[in-house]
Amino acid sequence: TTDDTLIRYRTPFFYGLITHERDFMAVDRYVASHLTGARGPVRDVLEYLALVTIYSNTGLPETLIKLLLGVAEDARFTLPELFGEGPARLLAVRMGRVRLMHQVIAEEVLTDLTGGGKRDEWPFALHRLSMDMIKAITSLVGPDAQVVTDLFRQLFLDRISGTQDELEDRRDFAPIIERIDSIDHSLGHQVLKSLTDYCPREAHFWNHLGR
Repeated sequence: TTDDTLIRYRTPFFYGLITHERDFMAVDRYVASHLTGARGPVRDVLEYLALVTIYSNTGLPETLIKLLLGVAEDARFTLPELFGEGPARLLAVRMGRVRLMHQVIAEEVLTDLTGGGKRDEWPFALHRLSMDMIKAITSLVGPDAQVVTDLFRQLFLDRISGTQDELEDRRDFAPIIERIDSIDHSLGHQVLKSLTDYCPREAHFWNHLGR
């Protein structure tokens, strides 16, 4: 955190988090306190950011986030203005892309927003969130935009992601699809089918659906 752009993360909490990760017991209370009042499009985008943080190396472009929040992509707003002061403190920006500041933070965001505070419940929301995100993004920027294909390939097709604990295992499908399938084998197929429904000209999506 010597980089001046990371000054907001020079806090005892953040240093404790990156040192102890899941054993850092204050993380659930910290995240919950910053999500108070998050609702509507802000809540939806936070859920999408959590998916992207857990299951990819990328983030959502700031311009896309503005569109998802109903703001013109060329409008000048800070993250606190878009998300509120609390949620904005959970976010990190690098090269115009936004993520949650750590995978553990992302998991706690999903725990709070989709799991009713129960840590083991958020994976059951992955199927719905994936399909909601596919629909929301393609409806805003179109199915053939490069940002769409790049994001969806990394999330739903790449068999190795940058933040998952199971990095060393090259699986049959992307980690998020494997996780969804571990709950119900039909659900991962539904997500891949959604990709072809909303991006019908992307051959890679059809190839994975047929596997």
